[in-house]
This record gives sequence, C-alpha cells and structure tokens, in this order.
Amino acid sequence: MKKHFRFLSALALVLVACSLLSACSGAKQSSPKGIFADDVQFDETPTMKTVQKGSIEGNYMRAYGDLAVVIDGKSPTTRYRVYNYVTDTVVLEWEDSESEKLVEDQIGLLVVDDETIFWLNKETKGDDSTSNTTVFYDDQGREICNFPKITSATAVADMMMAENRYYRMEDGTFTLKFEHSLLAAELPEFTAWNEDYYYSIQEDGFMIYDEYGRLAGSYVFPSNGTNAVSVILSNGDILLQYQEALPSDATTYDIFRQGSAIEKYNLVSLIYNTGKGTTKKVNLDYMITYNLARNVENVLVNGDDFGDMHKSIDNMAMIIPIEDKILMTDQMQTVSLNNSGNIQKVLNATIENQSLMPAIPVMEDRYLVSNLGGMSFLVDGKGEMIGEVTNADMENSNNVFVLTAGRVYDIDLKYVIDYSMDGYELYEVLDNLLLFTKTEKEDYRDVTSYYRMTKDMSAPEKLEFEVVDCGEGYYALKENDKSYIYYNDCGEEIFRSETKLTYIGTSVDASTMLFREDKLFYRFMK
Repeated sequence: MKKHFRFLSALALVLVACSLLSACSGAKQSSPKGIFADDVQFDETPTMKTVQKGSIEGNYMRAYGDLAVVIDGKSPTTRYRVYNYVTDTVVLEWEDSESEKLVEDQIGLLVVDDETIFWLNKETKGDDSTSNTTVFYDDQGREICNFPKITSATAVADMMMAENRYYRMEDGTFTLKFEHSLLAAELPEFTAWNEDYYYSIQEDGFMIYDEYGRLAGSYVFPSNGTNAVSVILSNGDILLQYQEALPSDATTYDIFRQGSAIEKYNLVSLIYNTGKGTTKKVNLDYMITYNLARNVENVLVNGDDFGDMHKSIDNMAMIIPIEDKILMTDQMQTVSLNNSGNIQKVLNATIENQSLMPAIPVMEDRYLVSNLGGMSFLVDGKGEMIGEVTNADMENSNNVFVLTAGRVYDIDLKYVIDYSMDGYELYEVLDNLLLFTKTEKEDYRDVTSYYRMTKDMSAPEKLEFEVVDCGEGYYALKENDKSYIYYNDCGEEIFRSETKLTYIGTSVDASTMLFREDKLFYRFMK
C-alpha cells in the first residue's frame, strides 16, 4: 500500500516560504537552475477579487476554520446558527426551548486533519429526568457522532480526542479507535502519520503506534551510540544510523579522525521494517546529517498536495560522503535516496554549499536559497546570484521591494531608502506597494499620517485618507469621512462601504474571507 504521509514539522520547514509567492503580478515564475529546476511547481496564493453579501444576518459569536457562529435573541428563545461562509450556507440552526437547550460553551469549533467540525452540548428535560448529550457535526451540518456530554475536545494528528476516547477522521466521518484509559502510558507527540501508523521520533530512538493506539514498534539507540539519527522513509520504514567509538588501535573501522588524538568509529546503518518490526543492517558509504523522508508523489504538506514535484524522488537527504575512511565534511551533498538507503543521484545546487532546501520563489523572478552556514541569498530565474539577504525580512518583502533592518531595496538589491531613519514605521506590505505611518507634531499634538510607496517612487507619498486595517493583508481607505474603500493584497479596489467592516476570519484554504457590518456579513472571495 502507498504511504500517504503527513508531517508536523520537518517537511513544513522546506516549503514554508512557498506562501510568499504572490498571485497578484500575474507573471509566472521562471525556474532557476539548480535543485529540481525542471519540475518544481508552486500554487499561487489566492487573491480576493469579488465581494458578496452573505446570506445570513445576526450577532457574530465566534469563527474557526470555515465556520462562524451567529446568535440572535435572548434566553429562553435564543437562536444559534452555524454558518459555512465558504459555501454561504447555514449548516445548522438551533433554537432553545423549554425542553431542550444548549449548555455551557454552546457551540465548539475544531479543525481535524484540515476538516472543520463543530459540536454542541444539548440539555434535554424529560418528565422525570434531565440528560446531557454532545453531538458532533461536519462542516456541512451532518451528524458525525454523539455521546454523553463532554467539556472539551482537541485535535491530535488526524484524530479528535474527546474525554478519553480517540476518534480518527476517515472518509469524512469519525471512527472510534481507542480509549486513552486503556493505554499503559500517555501517547507522545506524533512526528508523522500515514494510513497505518503514527510515528514519534525522539533523540534516543523512536516509537510507532498503530491506528488503535497500540505500540507497534520501537527502537532505542545503544548507550555508546553517537551522532544517532532516525529518519522515516517514504515507504514507512525507518533508516537508523549511529557511530560506535572504537579503541585507537582498532584494525577494522569505518571512520578515521586525526585530531589531538586518533579517533576510530564504526558506522552502523540499519533499516527498520515497520510492518515486520525487524531491523536489517545495510552498508552505506556516507553519514546522513539531515533527511526529509518523502515520496513526494504522495506527501501532503500542511494540507497541500505537491504530487507534481520531483516524481522520481523517494527521499531527499543531506549527507557527508566517506572516502578512504575519512568523513569529507567539506563535500556535503544533497542527494535522493531509495528506500534501501542507496543514493539514486546527487542533486544539483544553485549555490555553493547549498543547504537541503531547494530554491524557493519569494517574488517575481527571484528565489531564496541558503547555504550550510545559514546565510541566505537571492538568485534570479537563471540561477545567477543577485546578492546576500541573510538578515532581510523576506517574509514581509514583496514583488517590488526587499526589506531589511529598516531599509528598502529593489529586487536587484539596489538601495532605495532608509525609512526608519526618516521616521517612518512600516504599516503593511502588499504585493506592489508598501504602507507606512509617520507621527509628527502639529499644533503641539501628535498626529499620525499614512504614506504609501510604489516602485516608481523614491520616497513615500502622504495619503489624504485614513487607513483602516482589516486583516490578512487587506486594508481600506476612509475617504473624506464619506466611505471606506477596500483593497485586496494587490492594491486593487474591490469594495466600498459607508461604514467600517470588521474582519472575522479566513477559510482553511484561504479562498474566502469573512467581514461583518453590524449584523450583516460580507464574503471576500478569490
């Protein structure tokens, strides 16, 4: 069976900067020379283009995921509605009555494995008794399960834990897998999981649990093992590696070091077969320093499917080759490995000593790469070096400017302005412009003004309008106390309102944003 992995940490680090690629310019990224130059593809960030009045009215209560809770009236006739603002539908409506009402936190919201779910506690009064029940629903308002009242629920990997029970999300519904009280010890945090197993990688080894919470396998490195690593391979097995120190006069050894003293080591490499629970020794002529276990045809990273990327790659790793029993620390390589630990190919690097991360697009025709020393560089689509941006705030840079330490540079890293020296404070970074504030004395009063700057300007231009922050890179300008003009993250006008809208939230897939104007709701959509 193919292993569809989800990772909580390491994989996300490699692709975390992908979201910096904006959709506003409309220009396609050219591929840089170097790692995966021919087949790296990135989804464009959704940009809101249209605005629509929502089909619901009422007092906003809370929002999470794709859902918002709206409440009207007062007890005992309070009416609750759960509104899916992506589909613009009310998925559940509830009105308290004499015999049945919501209790405590009314409606709870939770995201499990990228699915928004909600629950409500119902109190039902009979002739002789009162019962309390908790009912769970999906984001379409379909009942998933119900059981005696709970006080809280949390998400763990692709499971929902309520009280001491773990339910796994399978095909849009919850299946009870195990009860926590039946386990001998607390479950650790999971590093990764697939259809069959949950992995917990630790410094001294690992533990594997099956879908029912039972310990399915474990390994502890020997006490004399150093430089130990455990990496999950794309088929679900685990590559283990550590070094054993040997006497200096040992005649057989794998690694030799000459420092103030002679050091000799054996390099032990093992493949742990997850299905069988057995280990097999393999002979590798390299030391692994960092690994991303990924058959990227099947890997999901933060809910995004990167199935078109690097289809021939089983696993990526950073290694140090061993030649004539010497660790070649100055010749680190990024390689692809098969699931037996054998090197498939050495992957090209965009810059010398490049780290494992491939070149990441951060603006039009500009990519961010880093070396093993932690330095960052900007390169163009041909792989040509533009310059070093080690301390630059690339997350807040845009398609026009690079920001670092209060200074603005263009995308060729030519100096533009030191805005902090001139008294400006950065307010918002949008796709093709920067917004600043500046506070100055006027008639002995502190007056804050707003400024903007585009690529055609050498200094910020003062705005005559009040700037209203409305969350997630969107903003409004209040025009002469008459109306609010709303702009998307490209600086395009998309809506006008006589009153100020309040930002509520953004959907899980970032396709929809929800705002409200008093009791009216508006959807900003891509």
